Amino acid sequence: MTPSVPRNGLLSGMILPGLAAALAVPLGLLSPAFRSHFAAPLSPEFQGVFLASVVLMALHKVESFWRGEYDQCPVYVSQAQSPSWQNPRKAVFLAFVPIFIGMLLVAYLAFLGPPWHLIILTVWLAQGAHELHHLAKSLARGRLYPGLVTSVLFVGVMSFGLFPRWHDAVLGARGLAFYGYYALLPCVLLGFYLEDRKWISRAPPAIWNPARS
Repeated sequence: MTPSVPRNGLLSGMILPGLAAALAVPLGLLSPAFRSHFAAPLSPEFQGVFLASVVLMALHKVESFWRGEYDQCPVYVSQAQSPSWQNPRKAVFLAFVPIFIGMLLVAYLAFLGPPWHLIILTVWLAQGAHELHHLAKSLARGRLYPGLVTSVLFVGVMSFGLFPRWHDAVLGARGLAFYGYYALLPCVLLGFYLEDRKWISRAPPAIWNPARS
């Protein structure tokens, strides 16, 4: 039986991509001025960098699965205690169906073309910041957290490959917003670190550090 563990924090619960979507999608639907910033086409180079980020994300999930992140991640181990997830068949349904419907909506928006291609990439950039949690958890726990290697590569491609091209297409001349993005990344890393330190102080050691079980 899984020991009782505290719920995951907001950052681990993917609040960054969630907030990006909650802001970008309604503005994209309601504000012509907002949409006008996202009308630029994607160059072949831009598309290549995006594809590289997708490939790295796939490799990242393989590494995370191989290293057993599902047994150490605050989200997975806390959700496993939820009544909704006690029935494996119900859990599979709840995991698959919302993602399936969500991907259909993303595909529909992509089919609409500009400005939705760059608005969708805005949410994807937030995922790039979210993946800093692997490095933060490694520092917080004093050991390699599952998925660390590919997460670092993914964040690097997103931060230094995708973001500059997104910024130039959406915002143009580089200024405060451009350099502010890079200043924000250490703050995100610190936030993940502090959140995980709080979580592991309350969770059984056997959960967050299997070597001590």
